[in-house]
Amino acid sequence: MNGHQTHSPIGRILFVDQDIAMGKVLELILTNDRFQLVTVSSAEKGLEQMTADKPFDFVISGYTLPGMNGLRFLRQASELYQKSVRILMSGGYADSDEVSLAIREGHISRYVSKPFCYATFREDINNDFASISVGKTQLDYNAS
Repeated sequence: MNGHQTHSPIGRILFVDQDIAMGKVLELILTNDRFQLVTVSSAEKGLEQMTADKPFDFVISGYTLPGMNGLRFLRQASELYQKSVRILMSGGYADSDEVSLAIREGHISRYVSKPFCYATFREDINNDFASISVGKTQLDYNAS
């Protein structure tokens, strides 16, 4: 694992899923001195959070959500925060053709199939964050 920098910028993660237990798991594996995790239970609340607060570096969504599925939510999220890393998680309910298309179109960055290896997921998030924050003291996304 890479050496820890004491003055690393704080990464912001929005997690959208009706599965409260998965939110708790992500809190355990991702919340440290580099990440702030905000968890909401619906796509509607996720979109509200995205427009009411400063930008998120990561937007992670489950597939099964009340109101709209996670893929549709991440398509909308990509319009709000084009520079965010958008991750779709699913226990097998997502249509693989739709997911592939969304990846090709740039609406989602990664698909994670549940169950998944927590250590690998955390490492991927840390690597992504290192990539987007290289040379920056603050993340300067504009939701224009």
